[in-house]
Parts: sequence; C-alpha cells; structure tokens
Amino acid sequence: MTTAPPDRTHQRYQKERCRGVTRLSKCGIPAVLLVFAVLLSGCITHPPGTGPEESGWNSSPVTPTPIQEGTLPISGITWVLVSYDSGRLAKESIVPGSVVTARFEREGVMYGSSGCNRYWARYEASPSKVSIDAPQRTNAVCNTPSGVHSQESMYLLDLGKASTYRVDGDFLSLLDGNGRAVLLFGKETAPEDSAHILQETWYLTALRDDQGFIVNSPEGVLVTARFLDETVSGFAGCNCYVAPAYIRSAAIRIETPLATDTWCRNETVRNQEHLYLIRIQEVDAYVPGDNSLILVNGQGETLLVFGTRT
Repeated sequence: MTTAPPDRTHQRYQKERCRGVTRLSKCGIPAVLLVFAVLLSGCITHPPGTGPEESGWNSSPVTPTPIQEGTLPISGITWVLVSYDSGRLAKESIVPGSVVTARFEREGVMYGSSGCNRYWARYEASPSKVSIDAPQRTNAVCNTPSGVHSQESMYLLDLGKASTYRVDGDFLSLLDGNGRAVLLFGKETAPEDSAHILQETWYLTALRDDQGFIVNSPEGVLVTARFLDETVSGFAGCNCYVAPAYIRSAAIRIETPLATDTWCRNETVRNQEHLYLIRIQEVDAYVPGDNSLILVNGQGETLLVFGTRT
C-alpha cells in the first residue's frame, strides 16, 4: 500500500505561515505570542514546528517592556526556587518532589514553572530594583506532591511583593518593600548527563504507530524538537508547537503541547502530526546515541527516534 507523497508546495506555505502565527489551537487566548517569542525558538530560529487542545490558558495579552540597562545579573538565567514566604514567621522550604523556576528575559518578560502550572508576567528592573506584574498561568489542577497547590498560590503571590533583589553568587533573593526576603532561588545548572539532549535540534526519523511497530517518518515530512529552558518546541509537520518539558538525569516528562491552528491538507502529514503529539506526552525517559535520540516510555518501549543534521 502506498501513501500519497506530501504536498511540498503546501509544506513550504505552512512553514512560512508558521513563522507569523497569531493564534493557538483552541487555547482561548488570541495573543500569547509574547511568551512564544521566547519559548518557540525551535519554531522561529529552526524549521517551524501542531497540536491537541490545552486546558486553560486564562490570560490576556502581555506586552513586553524592553529593559534599557545593560544585561542585568538576574536575566538570561533559569532560577530554581529554594524557599518562599508562606506568611508565617519563617520561610518555607520547597515541597519535596516539586520544581519551581523563574527566568527573566531582557525583553521585560519572566516565565517558568510554578510547580504545577506554567506562568509568565511582565516585569521592570534596574540594577537593584524589580517590579513584577500579576502573573498569568495555565489552569492545571495538581494534587501531588502534597502541598504543591498551596505552594504555587503563595509563590505567585510572593512574586508580586518583590520590590528589590540581591544576587549573592549562585543565589537570588527577591525582597519586599520592607527588605524582607520573600523568595530565594538558586541558579540552575544543566546536569552533565542531560547535555546531550539540550545541545541539538532533533529531527524525527521514526515513531511508534498504533499497532506498536516502529515506522519511518514519511519522506519529505519535517518534524523537529528542541529542548531548552524546560520546554520542547519545534515543527510537527504542519504546525508549530511548544510544551513544558522537565528533564532530570535521563528521566523526562512532557506535558500537553500548545500548537498553532493550521489545517493539514495532506492526510499523511496530518495523521503523523496527530500521532507525534500523542507520543510525545507518553515519554518517560531518553536514550542518547552518537547522533541520535530515542524517547521511550516507562516500559522501555521506543516511542520516538530522532537524528541530527549537519
């Protein structure tokens, strides 16, 4: 049985359309493009990269405010939360098993994981002062690990209290108007054994089909993945996509992708794109090779196979 080759004219058209995308598939917001200007690097600086529904981005557009000063000591770094102000006498240590992050970009946007949801906000900063607007976030509900929901609420509240900041070596403190440290972060360093997955743009070569067979990606169909700053982004065949991706050693967890809303006219491309965005959520670990990356599930079954291009 032969399948119709991809419509190459259509593929080129979709690549160009993807670069100027302004809406997402059933996400409920017309403009989170600001965040994707940061997060969709795999779609903008690499060949563009569809997707299922994402439950609940409860937001309005965020407009970046460029930071006028030179590079600030807090920008361009992923900070991992160590402790936060819970409103009690002492700061609380982070809930075991949860990861909360913050990344400040020079464009006046900060974003990260609040332990359960992804969030983003506008901010303004000088060499010592910082002001963070009320964050916008996704709408996931998390009950595990115990305490992560209340921790998330307090963390997002504490961000709004920040008035000044202090960097001491690998630690960042955000202080309120009274000089009280409300949030303490440590600088994230990528684990040495995860460097392999982070250093490349990966190109899909094969994936597991519905019958459990590993089948080659159709010739001429471009699917990419780029892992960076706790996200994976790229081109899924017709559409750009982005999803939270948490890598710890060889373990990896990828959440529901957000994607652009282009309809694939070619059935072969459309079916593979749909399957790819399902498989990527089933991944539990990765196996590195010389010029390859294999993503597997908890049973060790191969789900996705990627290679590199020179």
